[in-house]
Amino acid sequence: RPMKMRRTWAVPTGAGKSACVLVAALLLLCSVAEASSIEATAQNFDALVHDSGKNAFVMFRAPWCGHCKAMKPAWDQLGAAFADSGHVAILHVDCTKAESKDLCQQQGIRGYPTVKSFTGEPLGERYEGSREFEEMKEFVDEELGPVCSFQEKELCNKAQVAVLSEWIPKSPEERKAKVAGDVAAIEKVQAEVEELIKDLQRQYEEATIRARDVVERLSPEIRLIKSIDREKEEEKQGAGQSSPPDRAPPGGGGGGEL
Repeated sequence: RPMKMRRTWAVPTGAGKSACVLVAALLLLCSVAEASSIEATAQNFDALVHDSGKNAFVMFRAPWCGHCKAMKPAWDQLGAAFADSGHVAILHVDCTKAESKDLCQQQGIRGYPTVKSFTGEPLGERYEGSREFEEMKEFVDEELGPVCSFQEKELCNKAQVAVLSEWIPKSPEERKAKVAGDVAAIEKVQAEVEELIKDLQRQYEEATIRARDVVERLSPEIRLIKSIDREKEEEKQGAGQSSPPDRAPPGGGGGGEL
C-alpha cells in the first residue's frame, strides 16, 4: 500500500515572518483607506454636510469614470488624513445610484469627477484645484478649517457673535423655523437665477437661429452681386489691354534736341 504524504505548513520565521507582517499591514492600510472616504447619498447628505457642524469636501463621481478611478487613491488618502477631524468631512457621492441621481442633479453635476467644498452654502463651491493628495490636503487645511460656531466662539467676529447672542435664548422650534425660512429664501433666489439662465439660453438659441437664417438667405445674393462686378472689372481690364498703341503726331517721329 502506498504511503500517504502528510502536508505540513512551515511556521514563518525571520524574513518570511517579516514578509507576512508586511503583507498584513498593507492589507489593513488598504482597508482603512477604502473606508476613509464616507459615502453620502440623498438620504444622509443633509446630515453629513449641512447639519453636522462640519465643513465638507465632496467628490461626485461615477464608477465607470476613468478620471474618477485615477483620482480615487488620492481621495481615499485624503479621507484617511481627516478621518478623525472635528471640523471637516471627506465624502463621495455615486451619482449613478438611483438614490443619489436627484441629489446630483440638484447640485448641478454635469461631469465626473466634480469636487465641491461646503462651508454652509446649500450648493457649495466648485473646487478647481489639483487632484493630487498634497494639494487637496493643503486646500482643506487652509480653506476648510475650523470656523465660527457655537462651539468655536473664539473664531467669531462681532457680527457673528451678535447672531449667536440673539438666537441662543430662542427655543429649538424658533431656530429651526428661522433656518427653514432662510434656506427657502436662498432656494427661491437660486431658482430665479436658474430660470433666468434658461431664459437667456432660450434667447441665445433663438437669436442664433435667426442669424443663421439671415446668413443663409443673403449670402447667395452677396455672392451673385459680387460676381457681376468682378466680371465687369475683368471685361474692362481686357478691353484696355486689346486697344491699339498711341500713334506719333504728323510731321515726324520723336525728334531729338537741336
